[in-house]
Amino acid sequence: MMRVAMDCQARARRAVSAFVLAALLAGGASLAYAEGDAVSCEVLEVKASHGDTDRLDPRLRAIEGKLKKPPFSDWNVFESLGAHEFSAQRRHPVEISLAPGGELGLLFQDVMRSDGKKPRLRLSLTLDDAEGKRLMDATIQLDSGDWYLVGGQSMDDGAVYVLAASCDLSDD
Repeated sequence: MMRVAMDCQARARRAVSAFVLAALLAGGASLAYAEGDAVSCEVLEVKASHGDTDRLDPRLRAIEGKLKKPPFSDWNVFESLGAHEFSAQRRHPVEISLAPGGELGLLFQDVMRSDGKKPRLRLSLTLDDAEGKRLMDATIQLDSGDWYLVGGQSMDDGAVYVLAASCDLSDD
């Protein structure tokens, strides 16, 4: 049982790393950078676990499709631990206290526009655990309004902590 959980965590870490690398490489040189003043953001905190039947907290409907795909499809019970809505000003960091302790740092850096495509946001994310240890430090590119999920941190009861973040241009 412990080995299965460790394998799931390792797969989740590899998938997150691959996603971050793909996001960094996807920002081709043809994108035009634009000045954006602010984005509206939402962060969802999720407890993912195994159960006899599938359960999705109704407060997590916005990310239901993402939770059904690997590596998150390894779990079938998803409970909301909290939600945070805020506005992020360009180049002004925002820090959010998280349910299991620790902090998420979010920095809205730039808006990139390309003809015929959704605007892409460049965000920097940091994740520190309750003891202040840095678990993640990444810069990502994300379509405005899309969700970025990170997971794999074990919780005391054997569940896994998942963090979902989305930002949308305030003027779109």
